[in-house]
Amino acid sequence: GINWSKVTRTIPRAARPLQVTRRKLREIKMDLILAGIGLLLMLPVWRYIVKRSLLDAHRDRLFDLRDDLRDHFYEKKWDMGGALYKQLRDLINGYLRYTESFQYSEFNYIEVEIKRNPELQAAMKAKFEKNFSDITEEQMQFVMKLRTEARRVMMSYMILSSFPLALLTLILFPIVGMYVLA
Repeated sequence: GINWSKVTRTIPRAARPLQVTRRKLREIKMDLILAGIGLLLMLPVWRYIVKRSLLDAHRDRLFDLRDDLRDHFYEKKWDMGGALYKQLRDLINGYLRYTESFQYSEFNYIEVEIKRNPELQAAMKAKFEKNFSDITEEQMQFVMKLRTEARRVMMSYMILSSFPLALLTLILFPIVGMYVLA
C-alpha cells in the first residue's frame, strides 16, 4: 500500500492549505444542503401548524371582542337591537369571516388607493359620521376602542401569518427593544 503520511510530507506547504480549503468547501456544501433540507421541512410545519395556530389564536381574540361587545352593551343597557350594535357586530363578523384570506399586501393596496382618492376618503368619512351621528360620547369612545382593537388583531395576524414579515419582525424585535430600553 501507499504510505500517505510520506505523501503528505512531500506536498509543498503552500499546497496544503488548498487541500484544507477543498475539504472545508465540501463541508460547507454539505451544511448548505442540510440547511436547505431543513428549510424545506420547515415550510409544511409553517403552513399547516404554525399558520393554523396563529389563525386560531387571532380568531379567538376576535370572538372575545365580539363577546365583550355584547357584554358591554348588556352592562350599559344600550339597545342590542339597534343599528350601532348591528354595525359593530357586522364589523367583527366580517373580520372573522375574512381573517384567513386577508393579506398584508391587499391591505397596503387598499390603503394606498384610499389615500390617492380624496373623494373616496370624503365618502367614507361621511358614511362613518352618518352611521355614528346619533350616539353618545361614551358610546363613541367605546366604538373607537373596539374598532382599534379589532384592527390591531387583524394587523397582527396579517404580519405574523406572512413568513417574510414574521421573520423580519422576529429579527427587528430585539433590535428595537434594545433601542427603546437604552
